Amino acid sequence: MPSTSPGARAPHARVDGDVLFDRFGRDFTLVVFDDAPVAGWTDAAQAMGLALAIVRLQDPAVRTLYAADRVLVRPDHHVAWRGGATAAVTVEAARALLRMATGHDLANLDRASHGDTGAATAAAGAPGTDTTAGEPVLS
Repeated sequence: MPSTSPGARAPHARVDGDVLFDRFGRDFTLVVFDDAPVAGWTDAAQAMGLALAIVRLQDPAVRTLYAADRVLVRPDHHVAWRGGATAAVTVEAARALLRMATGHDLANLDRASHGDTGAATAAAGAPGTDTTAGEPVLS
């Protein structure tokens, strides 16, 4: 069954006749299902020297399949994180997510994997935490 739980392979979908995976960047991709600003994400990625593709979709069927307003997809097309539209809107929160998704913040990731989501991890909706369900998951 398709899922965007952290660690799962991003679900296959067709958008306007194209395979969604073909829209993903070669590095990390943030799939966005609204028109909200993503400057926090792009600024954080740029500061880290990380290529981050932004894929904006308005397809309700794909939004239902992806079950979140934002989905961060790793280069191997597995989900690193998913959350609501208001998650990680600041550069600091997005940087915390990207640092853990890229392995730069393994101490917080290790705490999250043991059920200690902590203030910083929970506030950011960190990778390893499915903010749609609030359960720590290694991705």
